[in-house]
Amino acid sequence: MSKENPNALKHMYDQKLLLNMAQEISLVHPSFDKKSFLSIHAPMLKLEMKDRVRLIRDQLKQTLPTDYTNSLKILLKSTNSGKLTGFNLWPYTEFIQTYGLDNTKISLEGLKHLTTLFTSEWAVRPFIKKDLKQTLEFLKICSLDSNHHVRRWVSEGSRPRLPWGERLHVFIQKPDLT
Repeated sequence: MSKENPNALKHMYDQKLLLNMAQEISLVHPSFDKKSFLSIHAPMLKLEMKDRVRLIRDQLKQTLPTDYTNSLKILLKSTNSGKLTGFNLWPYTEFIQTYGLDNTKISLEGLKHLTTLFTSEWAVRPFIKKDLKQTLEFLKICSLDSNHHVRRWVSEGSRPRLPWGERLHVFIQKPDLT
C-alpha cells in the first residue's frame, strides 16, 4: 500500500482555502453562512482534487443566494482583494459553468473577469456547446482584448482538443468557425 503524496495538488483545497474563501465572500456578502460552508472540510479530505473542487462548487451553490446573478456578483466581488487567485478560483469557474448555462452573457463576462486571475478555458466549453453563436460572438470581441490572459482564454477555450477539457466536436468538424 502506497503512502499519499503530501505535495499533491489536491492539498491546496484545504481548510485554509475554505477559511480564506469564506472570509472574502463574507466581506462582500455579510450574511454568508460561513459555518455551513466550512462544514465540508472533513468530507473534502477523503476526495481527490477535481472532486474537492466540485464539492466546494456545490457548497457555494448551497450557501450563496438562490438567484444566480446575485451569487455571481458576490463571487466576482470576493476576488477584488487579490487574496483569491490561481487554482483557488477553480471552484468559481466550475460554479459558473455548472450553474450559469442559462445566463450566457453574464456568465461569459464572469469567466472573462476570472480568466485574468486563473484560467477559465475549461469553463467556457459548456457555453460553446450550449450556445455556439452567442458564445463565439462574445469570444470574437474578447480576442481583441488588451489583456493577454483574455486573448489566451479565447484561443485555449475554443481549441477543439484541450488537455483536461472536453472535446469540441463542432470545431473538429468545422475548424473554420474559429
